[in-house]
Amino acid sequence: MKIKQLLAILPLLIQSFTFAKVNESRHQSVKEMLLAQPEQKVSDIKQNQQPVLGPNVLKQATRDAHNNDEKVQSSHNTYQAVPITPETIKKMAPKMSAELKRAVKAWVAVNHQFLKELVTPPDPFTHETRKDKTKTITALIAAHNGVKSLSDFNYVLKPVDTDLFLIKINRWGSRMAYLVYATDQGNVLDKDFDVTKVDCSKLVGVPTYQHISNVAHYLRLKELMEQKDFKYLKTSPFYLVHVPGQPKEICDENYITVQEFVPTFVDLRALQKNDLARYTSVLKNLPSGLLEEMYQSIKYAALWDFHIELGVTDSNEYYILDLEEPIFHKPQFFYFQGNEGYQRYLMDVRDGLQRVADDLKKVDEAQFERWKKVCASDVEFIDELKNKKMLPEYLKA
Repeated sequence: MKIKQLLAILPLLIQSFTFAKVNESRHQSVKEMLLAQPEQKVSDIKQNQQPVLGPNVLKQATRDAHNNDEKVQSSHNTYQAVPITPETIKKMAPKMSAELKRAVKAWVAVNHQFLKELVTPPDPFTHETRKDKTKTITALIAAHNGVKSLSDFNYVLKPVDTDLFLIKINRWGSRMAYLVYATDQGNVLDKDFDVTKVDCSKLVGVPTYQHISNVAHYLRLKELMEQKDFKYLKTSPFYLVHVPGQPKEICDENYITVQEFVPTFVDLRALQKNDLARYTSVLKNLPSGLLEEMYQSIKYAALWDFHIELGVTDSNEYYILDLEEPIFHKPQFFYFQGNEGYQRYLMDVRDGLQRVADDLKKVDEAQFERWKKVCASDVEFIDELKNKKMLPEYLKA
């Protein structure tokens, strides 16, 4: 190997030793997961948690160093070449402007008890209390005169007295589905799934990273947009905000996400429901350059639900603002760490690509063919999906 190539990967080799020691919060998380899942051994859980800069990343760095002497490319789960984990994401997360920080801090100070009700699980955790939790949160949001709910799915709340930011918190029902999947008690979307058979005691103490994942996906997307100098697609920063009175460990129970508000934005989900003519027009008129950026974004940031989260403003600017991961993830491999995490990454990308293809085909055959061409041009990645039997259906023909 050339000296120049060795120098290219030397920083990552140093980081592999620097970050090999995870902090005490990770060990506490492992302990809590063990208590929630008595059939698992601590060693089994730790095996699912790839070291912060493990052999897969180093292998990728070495391969890229051979291909590109000037720059070592990031892998599928890193930001600025450092893996995104519960321990690293807090430092990686963007910092607010002074104006935004003052506004958010003031709002949180007044509404901290309201936020705590939204993020914490029921105690005790039983089937009755989990059902009551949904009703309680729905009633709290409806009764809060200081926020407007902007989503029928997650808790997307806009303070009525400012246009600076939104609060984004994953819906309790979604959190429940995540916990069930994370503890290997089934998939809530399976037709034979029976929620009454779920052992709620196994869900206690298991951390989730659903709305937290918005920050991880944002970091990936931001990095890509800067590297590729995007011309069409935009996004808006996500910030981590601690809920007063909660522990400082990063998880959905202790932190909310705040996003800078984009006026007049409407996503394709809302357009499909409320303005079908505009929805059809948007899809038919997506620029070719935007299709390229859409593909790159889905692949780089694992945006599984891009097809309905893409949206436009009144000035015809294209944004992707909801970046949250699906429910079929496990805290043991956040963010896409280890072999299981990588398999999940590939599945999320495959699903994201397929969903865009399905929607374009229904609306405009010419756009669908353009999408196929964009995707098929990434021969190496498409071949990997094919070899792993994950090739999207629209590319099989």
